[in-house]
Amino acid sequence: MSLKYPRLYLRNHTYYIRAFIPRQFQYLLHKKEFRFSLNTNSYFDAIKKLRLESFRIDAYIKILEGVDMEIKDGKLVFDDVDIERVCLNRLKQADKYFDENYIEIKGGRANYKDISIDPEAYEATKDYFNIPPYSKRKVLTAENVSKYIAEYLQHLLDDKNTDISILKVLNQLKTEDFSDVLNKETLEKIRNALFTFERHIYYSFGYMAGIIPQPASGRDPRIKKYIHIIEDEKKQELTAPIKSKTKWSDLFDDFAEYKRGFKKITETTINQNRGYLETVFYLMKNPVLEDITYKHCLTVCKLISKVPLRWKDRYNNASLLKLVNEVDEKGYETLSTASIRNHLMTFKEFLRFAKKRRYITEAFEYDIDIPKKEKGKERESFSGSELVKIFNAKTYPNKDDIYHFHRFWIPLIALFTGMRLNEICQLFVGDIQKKKNIYYFNVTDEGETQHLKNQNSKRKVPVHPKLIELGFIDFVNEQKKNKQQLLFNKLSYSPKNKYNKKMSAWFARYLEEIGITQESKVFHSFRHLVKQSLRNCGVPKEYQNAICGWSGDDIGEKVYGGEVPIEILYKEICKLKYPILENSLEQLKNR
Repeated sequence: MSLKYPRLYLRNHTYYIRAFIPRQFQYLLHKKEFRFSLNTNSYFDAIKKLRLESFRIDAYIKILEGVDMEIKDGKLVFDDVDIERVCLNRLKQADKYFDENYIEIKGGRANYKDISIDPEAYEATKDYFNIPPYSKRKVLTAENVSKYIAEYLQHLLDDKNTDISILKVLNQLKTEDFSDVLNKETLEKIRNALFTFERHIYYSFGYMAGIIPQPASGRDPRIKKYIHIIEDEKKQELTAPIKSKTKWSDLFDDFAEYKRGFKKITETTINQNRGYLETVFYLMKNPVLEDITYKHCLTVCKLISKVPLRWKDRYNNASLLKLVNEVDEKGYETLSTASIRNHLMTFKEFLRFAKKRRYITEAFEYDIDIPKKEKGKERESFSGSELVKIFNAKTYPNKDDIYHFHRFWIPLIALFTGMRLNEICQLFVGDIQKKKNIYYFNVTDEGETQHLKNQNSKRKVPVHPKLIELGFIDFVNEQKKNKQQLLFNKLSYSPKNKYNKKMSAWFARYLEEIGITQESKVFHSFRHLVKQSLRNCGVPKEYQNAICGWSGDDIGEKVYGGEVPIEILYKEICKLKYPILENSLEQLKNR
């Protein structure tokens, strides 16, 4: 830790930022500190990034302080789902402000205190226990208080349980005019009493909802009294038998909406989550949520490794439990470790959500063992010798093949852009655009059949001059002349596999034919290759991210003021060269 910069520290030759969240605000984000890598081993670069990140952290703490004050003043009351949503929403506003005012902040002309919070963004937040804050009530005057007392006395008179001995007194009181005794001082006492009562209730319920920490020993003992009462009620509620019967599918739409609100996820991911949960609940014999026990979770963890790969498609919707029992005998191909992890993590997240929404009382978080990632099976980039094998003119497909021209262009595009397979396969002719004499791929999901992995995937990628040299723009113009909508129009679309099924299957066979048989070498290896090559060429990390569609974790990896100009990206992508392929590419061009 640096004395001058207490938030900065060095670990394993890399600088990190570590900033503690004030204790009274930790309950809002369920963590004690902000801590992440600055991705540099240079002290001077670390200082630059530290200043920018400190601005963001100070803004975050200011926002947390505002939310905390609103809760404690009774202006905002949330359950444990709402509180997280509001905090994240406000932090997003801070990020937006930061991104839009990056230059001013860097030059010291803007301060985090300038961040304003739009109150209209939180109109949808609901009262946790339906007691309106005092501020929203009618103005306290002698007239309306006197009226209220009269109404209350009449209520007592009408109550059949009121003792007959005090009815006479009540009738006398009803005739009294209280306006004379309700002076300014008395009204102030009533106002304070009402506010204090509300504060006690808010604190008590807020504590039970998990959004307000337990009162300190010096706090009003009446709050503790309320808490004890509520805790007893909670215990009775938790031990009481649950009568409702909720299927997992009935809750899935709410779960999907919850995930959309917190994360930038695609509909493809939502559908994958649905498939994971369907498999998991099949293994448990589809119990209703309220009946899930520890044994169900144990069953899932035990059987998930025996689930056949793509069991619904491959085995005509045969009983999953039957297939699981046959897997050892018949040697079915089973789920990978990565797929097992995805199933169990989705299941775990779903149970936590169900607990938040009070469908279940236990999420069994510690009973679901998620296997560690396998080592040695990660995708690797192609070596130089492997690239020579792939793009050998004797074996590589011909661009003039009217049925399979996509086999020629798609690997080459991946080689010089790092684009994902489906991003290339789903390109429309109109997605090859030109700006300032620079051709680029407009990677988007605007088309009905176009899908992207995440929001970072939406980008503009310059066409590498080597692709133009190989005749790519001529090919695009030819497709445009033939009035083709899809660039690689010989590829067919399916909702599950998108456009890449045929291309993926062919490339796997092609690698095997030319002697590249490692499991770690797949089409995605081009993406790893480009990442490695850009880094070796000295391309800054933020430009690597912009070209390949990766998200940056820290401030130094983000690009402020909008997207990177296409001319800058073109300059950077031109640095991408493969000297070992010069002869091979020349042969492909002249073939």
